[in-house]
Amino acid sequence: MENKKTKKTGTILIVVLASLLFLFVGIRTYFIDWYTVSGGSMLPTYTEGQIVFAHKVGNADRFDVVIIEGETLVGQDLIIKRIVAFEGEEVWTEKGVLFVCSNGVTTSYANEEYGKGQVGLVPKEIKRQTVPQGHVFVLGDNRQDSIDSRTFGAVPVDMIEAIVF
Repeated sequence: MENKKTKKTGTILIVVLASLLFLFVGIRTYFIDWYTVSGGSMLPTYTEGQIVFAHKVGNADRFDVVIIEGETLVGQDLIIKRIVAFEGEEVWTEKGVLFVCSNGVTTSYANEEYGKGQVGLVPKEIKRQTVPQGHVFVLGDNRQDSIDSRTFGAVPVDMIEAIVF
């Protein structure tokens, strides 16, 4: 009698653990995942080794931080950057100040602040350009030391893996 009860309890435990594992893998695969920040391109917002959580569904807004498939861009699996302009918008800098023109309205962004401190001026000038259809223009928060759209150009939207929250 004791053996049957133990066997039933063991079976229930296995089913519960398998269900939890399936749920965990499903959530990480399709909804929410965590990523470890590599490098200093997002200082002061995120530091080397910091873990960030991101959701894999939804559309990003201006200044959202995104996780991007970086293999073809910089030779790394994933990179983390901030979206500053969307398809059809013009983006450029003048004397280090970021400008974005959307629907005929030009906005300047100098020393934006994102939670942990100000982001400096853009030291490497960006020539006035229109972001291609299906792409976004991204910058690292560490404008002094970031490989981003200034180097590899606009990023296809389908390379965005997740949006950091």
